[in-house]
Order: sequence, then structure tokens, then C-alpha cells
Amino acid sequence: MANRMSHVTVTALRTPDLEEILTPKERLLWSGRPGCGLKFFQAVGEERKLQVFVLVALVALWATLPLIDADPDARFGRFKALFMYCIATVALLSFSAYLATQRQFVLSNLIYYVTDTRVVICRLGRNWRLSTKLFVVSCEHSTAFPYEVLPTRPYPSLRVGTLLSEQQVQFLGFGLSHAGHPDRFARGVEPIFLDYLANSDQLLAMIRSCAEDRKVANNA
Repeated sequence: MANRMSHVTVTALRTPDLEEILTPKERLLWSGRPGCGLKFFQAVGEERKLQVFVLVALVALWATLPLIDADPDARFGRFKALFMYCIATVALLSFSAYLATQRQFVLSNLIYYVTDTRVVICRLGRNWRLSTKLFVVSCEHSTAFPYEVLPTRPYPSLRVGTLLSEQQVQFLGFGLSHAGHPDRFARGVEPIFLDYLANSDQLLAMIRSCAEDRKVANNA
């Protein structure tokens, strides 16, 4: 994994110019965007489970209200319960909105490129000075990296690299990862995905073929 992370670079550009992103010798083979999750109410991946949990928690919470003593002199009567339930509802809805906002922000600002030498993930965002930047994450093709197609919903995702957490593109806590990603990595390490693509298997075959071609060319 450490060796693979040495083949990943993160840069920031002032303008989203494709000529600045790709080198003159690179051949662009494919470009695309996440196939789902770009809209606020379009929960994807693991986020769906969290949103269902919020919904079930809200229903269960309010279902207990009729069971609470309606006597105004009760130590914990219905009026106090209503106040506490409203606070809990606001907290749960805020959490739900945060998940959706984070996922929409990340996915709607992503574009993917596959060339004959690497996978390039571009994310438009702002740096800590609030100036707009194009953050470019470059993953060189490798025959040694364990590429993986994950059965995320509604479309599979392709893992193409690994980042240390401090390399993440960060603005208000929003990096490349989002609430829809599976939590399968250790703290301090982040997977790099091409999110929710119906043609993930074809892209994986393309990347592996390019990696083999590079290996043959380097050994020649």
C-alpha cells in the first residue's frame, strides 16, 4: 500500500484547463462523472443505511409520545417530552442534511479521466483562502495495485488508489470521500474511488491493459 501511495500525487490548478492537466504525450481514453449521487435527495452507497437509520429513529421516537403521561404535574410529562423530542428531531435532521450536503458537494464537483498512463480525478473546490481551485489527484497505472470493483449501490465503484488522509483535498472537511463510501480502511488512510459507474468492469479492464503495456514498455 505504501508503494502504491508513492504513485499518487495531488496538485492544485487555478483554471480547469485540460491542457494543464494532461501531458502532451498522454492519450485520453475515457472521461466521465459519477453516475449517481449528484442531487441532494439521491442517497448512494453506505449513506442509504444512515438515512434509513435516521428515519427509523424519528418514527420510533415520536411513536413513544402517546405513551408518556399527559398530566402537566408529572415529573416528565408530555410537554417536557415534546420539547426534548423536538430538539432530538432537529439534531437528527441536521445530521441527515449534513450527510446529503457533503455527498452532493463532493460528487457534483468531480470529473474523471483515464489516460494510457494514469487515472486522473479532478475536483473543483476552494482552498483555505476561499479561492476556487481545481484539485487534481493523479494515480499512475500499476500492475501491482489491487484494483477492486466494489458493489456499491446503485452502481459499482472502482478503487484506483490510496491516499494518506493529510493528502486529502480538504475544505470544511470535504475531501474526496463522502458519506456514501464504505468504511473499510484504517484511520489515516483514504481509498480513491471512481464512484458509481455502470461501466466499472470495462474501465478496470482498460486500466489493467494499460498497466501491462507500460510494464512491457519499461522492461523493453
